[in-house]
Amino acid sequence: MKINNLFLIALQNFKIHYINSLLGFLWLPLSFLILILIKSYLFSDILNLRVGRYIPHLVTGLLFWVFLSGGISKNLNLFFNNQMILNLNVNPSDYFKISFFESIFLIALNSLVLYFFFIFSNIQINIFYLVVASFILSLFIYELNKIISILFLILRDLVFLISSSLILIFFLTPIIWEPSMLSEQNLYYLQFNPFYHLVEVFRSIIYANFSWNIHLKVTIVIYFVIKLINLLLSDKIISRINLYT
Repeated sequence: MKINNLFLIALQNFKIHYINSLLGFLWLPLSFLILILIKSYLFSDILNLRVGRYIPHLVTGLLFWVFLSGGISKNLNLFFNNQMILNLNVNPSDYFKISFFESIFLIALNSLVLYFFFIFSNIQINIFYLVVASFILSLFIYELNKIISILFLILRDLVFLISSSLILIFFLTPIIWEPSMLSEQNLYYLQFNPFYHLVEVFRSIIYANFSWNIHLKVTIVIYFVIKLINLLLSDKIISRINLYT
């Protein structure tokens, strides 16, 4: 199916969530903004952190997490729950492109909140770097979703396991806290969390502080491992899936 048709299907799926809603798409950035304000106030006070330094860390972390967890949650049941138009024959591999476009809509709306929030907070951020960071993250999640969708198609118990584990991943990844808060031993253990490296690469691009460091190296290695698994295994399995029997 042509890309423009997949884009329109993704847009239609996106609209379905907001039927009969007065604010429509605005609920997405509005809910993200409320999340930012509440957590900024609570955690800057609880953790006794300087708001001016902590807010950029928190907001970029939350943007990363909303995109990542939303993509994973949506693709847990990609081949079981879909909102395709009846009798519309969509290739199984195209489902990931549709899901990818939906994720792009999500992060684009939330990124607007992030950008304007930083403007009013007098925090410098380059919209170009924000777009680049979001694009790189979307590519990573696109490949990751192929693997988890196949795993959950074969082993349904993993759906419930991963759903329950997301909250654990959230607290084990420096989304609302900073690595500097950890002891030396725990900071060492943090290096084995792949999401830690991914979120730090995401932040570094947004801050225009991009460098060839351990976070980038680990992220590149993980990406190509996932990409290789998809080329050798996942893509072949997906091409054989029949959704219309």
